Amino acid sequence: MKCPLCGAVALIHDTRDPPDSYKGQTTAIAAVTGDVFPACGESTRDVAVSNRVMRQMRGFSKQVNTAIVVS
Repeated sequence: MKCPLCGAVALIHDTRDPPDSYKGQTTAIAAVTGDVFPACGESTRDVAVSNRVMRQMRGFSKQVNTAIVVS
């Protein structure tokens, strides 16, 4: 597989806690496993992991929006 961003071909399988930022707030998405291109940090994930990450990102956005409304 070739990275669509940097063109590198070396991949490592890894689990990371990538950050998610929304409206100036930041959190970490825990235990995201996938293949990472070490040259640039771009990653690929399977569908189940991607769906979990998206659910957590949407939940974080809702949490931030709720905190803004309450403030």
